[in-house]
Amino acid sequence: MQPLHDHRGVLLAAPSPNAGAARPVIREISLPELEDPVIRAAFLALHSTWIERGMKRWLSLVSPFGTRPVIVLGTFEGRDEMTGVIIAVWNDSPCERFDDLLERPGLGRTESRPNIGSWHLISVTTLEDRQSQGLGMGRLLLGQMLSMLGSMGHRHAYTLSPAFGITELMSRWSGSIEDAVLHAAREDARPLLTVMRLHLGGGARLQRVLHESRAEDVASLRLSLRFIYSTDGKVRAQQKERWLRWIACRAEHLSLVTPEFDNLPLYRADGTHDALVWDGPVIV
Repeated sequence: MQPLHDHRGVLLAAPSPNAGAARPVIREISLPELEDPVIRAAFLALHSTWIERGMKRWLSLVSPFGTRPVIVLGTFEGRDEMTGVIIAVWNDSPCERFDDLLERPGLGRTESRPNIGSWHLISVTTLEDRQSQGLGMGRLLLGQMLSMLGSMGHRHAYTLSPAFGITELMSRWSGSIEDAVLHAAREDARPLLTVMRLHLGGGARLQRVLHESRAEDVASLRLSLRFIYSTDGKVRAQQKERWLRWIACRAEHLSLVTPEFDNLPLYRADGTHDALVWDGPVIV
């Protein structure tokens, strides 16, 4: 399969990096195409976990009646087997609440894709068996979307991720939610929260811990974590390498009494936890 580009030269379809595996196609999915019964069923199946948790209002963003610019990329195997999807939604500024993306009354859908403002990645979802095989489709999709946004002139993209697992974590934690997010670690020194491992391991930085950000997500205590990604792959690689070095250092300071939680902060925070940054120089 030859790489496929759109009219701007952005790569939309590529061979799998795993030479021994089937070659998935990555391509943009138009919103009208999402109304096709076969594509729609596959799309909803990929998001079944979110839907079961009651987190489905955001599906209106990819409906024909949505009001915001949206980009959807999908991975396909064979003719029409959708194995992964990533969605980016535009807002004029970085969101404080996920619900802000749902509140834009009185405006019709625009076909333009602004090169100012902020794009938020609201879904990076793949079939679990593909992830377990180590194909890394989620990271592949993420990289393709960030490259596409970079080609449009954006230096950064954001994600407001639900804090899955925070309720169970707080049942064993006597401190604040912010401290739990920043300090809770596994025995390998990586963050206990899956969403932290996912995004920090992909080269993102955590910007904010946002309370009351997701009205419908009671299971995550309505908490969102806002991460920022550089659209420059070299910067993401630098950030990831820096994170791995910090993890190696952090492992030497894990508490022997409570091995899930460390004594050395992964971040330092200001007094209000508004700005969560790496200790040491910040890579920009």
